Amino acid sequence: MTRSPDGPIRKLLIFVHHRFEQWNAPDWFPSRLRQEFPQVTIVHLHDYKRVDEEIVDAEIAISWSIRPEQIPAAKKLRWIHSPAAAVHQLMFPELVNSDIILTNAREVHGPVVAEHVIALIFALAKKIPDSVRLQEKHVWGQQILWDAQPRVREVAGATVGMVGLGSIGRPVVKSAKALGMRVIAVREHPEKGSEGADVVFGPAQIGEVFRQADYIVLAAPVTDSTKAIVNAERLALMKPDA
Repeated sequence: MTRSPDGPIRKLLIFVHHRFEQWNAPDWFPSRLRQEFPQVTIVHLHDYKRVDEEIVDAEIAISWSIRPEQIPAAKKLRWIHSPAAAVHQLMFPELVNSDIILTNAREVHGPVVAEHVIALIFALAKKIPDSVRLQEKHVWGQQILWDAQPRVREVAGATVGMVGLGSIGRPVVKSAKALGMRVIAVREHPEKGSEGADVVFGPAQIGEVFRQADYIVLAAPVTDSTKAIVNAERLALMKPDA
């Protein structure tokens, strides 16, 4: 971090602000950076109030939110790192047309999101939300849960439809296969490989994924081509109990 082809780095600006505390940069993080890179000025903002004045001479910024008008003012900025996986909110012309490097933390989030996906699949298959509601009413709902459609089911043998096989899609495939699930996927470039999925389709065959899947997992980046990727037409292709 201390040197780039254009010379040494002198200032790093951190402004990651969110109402959920775990998504904010902890105080130990800039302190650790100051110890390891004493020659770099580390500025850690806990909100966005001073971003305009601090970004003017910053060379590196860690944030997932920058306004378009701040880019021309940040004349020394060389690199923006987003701690999120998604960067679509930064894909505005001022940044895209600049020489600023943009990186993200996609590999960090993959395993965590994959576990959440599997948790939701189990919750749906075993009707956990319905069970909790019945429990709150002090109702022994075994027969009620079984009679209601779709019925409680095993996940082994069910089909997961993966839309996207990136840093999130890959660990979902691995976990689903370990549970005995069949995985079919759609990715922009099927020739890149299956990543462990049983079948991989190209974008033109996405309808087949919706037609066969018991569970659909959306793990594609937000782009013009993926917006509204789920619509009434594709939902109509799905099984009644999917």
